[in-house]
Amino acid sequence: MIDLCAAFRSTKNDCPDCSKSVVGLVLIGATIALFFIVLFDLFWTDSLAYKREKLELERQIKFQVQLYIKRKALDDWNRYEELEWGELQKVKGGYCVRHKYVWYYLGIYETRNDLFILNKKLRIVGVENYDMLNSLSNSMEFSIN
Repeated sequence: MIDLCAAFRSTKNDCPDCSKSVVGLVLIGATIALFFIVLFDLFWTDSLAYKREKLELERQIKFQVQLYIKRKALDDWNRYEELEWGELQKVKGGYCVRHKYVWYYLGIYETRNDLFILNKKLRIVGVENYDMLNSLSNSMEFSIN
């Protein structure tokens, strides 16, 4: 920082503008700090609200998927085990999420890896085998002539 009063260091009264320049620098510093605090608050609170909203949406979607599995195929709800959840994706008209799980169905344990498609009202409108979809997309070759 530049010392404007370096030539007048002998006494306080030699530089009448020193107190004004210090006050000015303090005001400028306080203004800059306030600007960054307001800026941080705006973006941080929006980010926190978005994260809370997304977590609540993920919780509701997981509940819908588990309820779907329970209603469609399980005789014994205790024989269902979550293995992993994919990232929630927003798609046109709703959402989709991948869920890998183990369930007991018709006397055997089966590991499933399904893609659940939900509408905007969080109702499941489709279920696809994710492994089959993934293998089909990897085996397709596209050529542009």
